Amino acid sequence: MNKSLNPLVALLILLFFAGLIGLNFFCNQRMMEVERPTFMASAPDGRLAIQLGRELFLIDRDSGDETVVNLAALGFGDNIGNFDFFANGDVLLRTGNRLRSLLEEIEATARFGNDSYTAASDNALSRCSVEWQECQQFSIHLPGFDRAFRVFIDRASDTVYLADTSRHRILKLDGNGQLLAFREGFKFPNQISLVGDQLWVTDTNNHRLVAVSAETESFGEEIAAINVRPDNQHIWPSAFAKVNGEWWVLAMGDNMSDGIIVRYTSEGTEVGQLNLPRNADPLSMGLFGDEVLVTDHRNFAVYRYNLHGGRLVDFSSPRLSQTLAGKKAASVRWQYYGYSCWGVFALAVLIGFALAFRQQRQVDEERDSVGFVSEDTPEAVPDKGIWIEATRRAKWAPMVLVVIFLLILGTLIPVILSVKKFPWEIVLISSSMAISMLLVCLPLRRLSKTRIGVFEGRIELVDHEERRHRSPYAEILWHKAGVFKVGEYVLPTGNRRQQGVFPRKELDRWVIPRLLPENKVGAWTMMKYQWHSPDGMMRSMTLMLLVLGGLSLYLERESLLAWLQSLS
Repeated sequence: MNKSLNPLVALLILLFFAGLIGLNFFCNQRMMEVERPTFMASAPDGRLAIQLGRELFLIDRDSGDETVVNLAALGFGDNIGNFDFFANGDVLLRTGNRLRSLLEEIEATARFGNDSYTAASDNALSRCSVEWQECQQFSIHLPGFDRAFRVFIDRASDTVYLADTSRHRILKLDGNGQLLAFREGFKFPNQISLVGDQLWVTDTNNHRLVAVSAETESFGEEIAAINVRPDNQHIWPSAFAKVNGEWWVLAMGDNMSDGIIVRYTSEGTEVGQLNLPRNADPLSMGLFGDEVLVTDHRNFAVYRYNLHGGRLVDFSSPRLSQTLAGKKAASVRWQYYGYSCWGVFALAVLIGFALAFRQQRQVDEERDSVGFVSEDTPEAVPDKGIWIEATRRAKWAPMVLVVIFLLILGTLIPVILSVKKFPWEIVLISSSMAISMLLVCLPLRRLSKTRIGVFEGRIELVDHEERRHRSPYAEILWHKAGVFKVGEYVLPTGNRRQQGVFPRKELDRWVIPRLLPENKVGAWTMMKYQWHSPDGMMRSMTLMLLVLGGLSLYLERESLLAWLQSLS
């Protein structure tokens, strides 16, 4: 049963599992790319405008008439900000589809500040005529927008208020795009709206809803603020509405998702929360007539609430409902495909374990029939003994691992130095990989510096610190899996199919024939000895598995939670 694994078969197995992981990633990406309901606004003619990906649904709530505007025809690309209407019906939105660089993607994902003020090219805010399907750049005074932003237009004067989220500032422009004033000092401001004569802004990373002056001369000067910390998780306010004298605030959780809607008095006292559906992921909200509408990015829905916070039947219109149902079905389908990849992965692993266990049983039966310990008379040992050193491969392996560790470190340092905020998630991934390398490297280095001395009547071991350990053959315990114990040390022998730390031929010639059958111990007993062995290999391998397992759970936490929620 000492068959070696065909390299081609091993390669095919690796490609199979790598393909499943890649396919799962592809399915998750496609699921996230399914267009969802995002932002809403009231059009000048009173129609409700709901954005669904690259389509804008204009709905007359009295007659039920629907008009669907193809935003892609206007040059609309990625959905990174909201939209609003000028008094004549033109819409202000971001056009273009400039691809971000890898560093820009990392900064956006980790929510770093944006220090780029490069002039807009294929990423400008544009004023578009819905009727004529034409757009023109709104302002030459604004940089390009590749990150989040929010706009609000006061139609009485066509004044534009802009929250430049990643640049931590708010701006005031006239209807022709002339910059009138700006104010810095915010931290990722999001929704911005004029309520009465005050400009209200969700100062997200300062965890508050703040009122500032809308006057050009004193623009941005703080007037009042409401702290938004309903609990320890939902501390990132991103949207709001003034309803019956109360402030309804959308407070996001980590990763700007899984938000809740909290009601505050005008003085900032919390009075309750809206009853959102299970697994809701609200993105925007607004007061439309005598109702508050909330878009749910995850559940493909638009919720309705009365002015007292009571939930009504979800908002619907024929074309919008049909489109939402189709998009939701597509998302569920891709999600199912992704889960299926993990199911096939788990099933393949279980089948692999079952086959390996079956083969190992056959190997054990063969070993038990012929004996791990040779029945031949041991070869006579010279008076000076025989010294067995680690293989060249085992001696080189720690250095290779150190080189890989340095490469990881060398790749990480430029990324840290190139961004303003410390990239915790990138450091976590790189550190976990580097720690795993070191956890394998250290015990392997100790073993590679160990020498085994075979003498008549005893085996001596010189460890990495040049300390000697002796055991007579009558005290040397061993296990058929290929390990034996000298003093406190448990040393691997490898197997006949695969070279271990020490040359197998030398061990077969000098060590294994001298192991006594009565000193054979069980797997659990030997594992306890291995755990306490001074080389620390088992402890390091256990810790490495915990580190990598914890990293995997952290990186896939959202998918794991979604899967657990789908089971329940």
